[in-house]
Amino acid sequence: MGVANLQTTVQSTTNNSTFTFTAADLGAEHPDRYIIGAITASDTAAGNFGITSATIGGVAANVAIQREDTTDGRNSYIIIAKVPTGATGTIVVTFTGDHEHCRVAVYRVIGLVSITPHATASDIADPIATTINVPHNGLLICCATMATGGTASTPTGITELYDLAVESARHTGGMDQNLAVATGRSVGFNGAGACSGVFATWQLSMSLAFNPSPLQPFLAR
Repeated sequence: MGVANLQTTVQSTTNNSTFTFTAADLGAEHPDRYIIGAITASDTAAGNFGITSATIGGVAANVAIQREDTTDGRNSYIIIAKVPTGATGTIVVTFTGDHEHCRVAVYRVIGLVSITPHATASDIADPIATTINVPHNGLLICCATMATGGTASTPTGITELYDLAVESARHTGGMDQNLAVATGRSVGFNGAGACSGVFATWQLSMSLAFNPSPLQPFLAR
């Protein structure tokens, strides 16, 4: 059946509009492998928000959702691409303008029913709190960034997988999978200061790939 794993997180603290992460861990190759990037970043000026392009292992990525905290420029994004080959790959993210730093959490996913999210949600309140719909055998991925780097966040309705200070900000995110159908699942992060969080759900396949055993001809007798 479908399965998802957090492979790695990568970051840069160099002011730039384009961030390039070479040799990022994409996990084992698979013909049905999708890579989801949960991105948190802080822009340097008003109007710099937004992804103009992104590639993962040379494959153009779709922006599933993005949200800007206009008060303090804390921004969150989720991108996705089908990348069957390459155990490692370069991730390139280009924003509309300079960002102070950028962190990408890299998820390897096998068995998505569709590359298009079932649902998305976002919030820029403090604390971050919203609801999202979940499909049968659902996958939920989220990320958030907060203005106070020294204050750890507390998640709601999500398994937190990382919570890290990057310069003056806090970057956090998490994932849950094989979820039951839910309408209006409560999700969020209780951090500190201006913040931004994005959430997306997909449906994972229930089917198993058929890999015949060398003993299959004998077992069939």
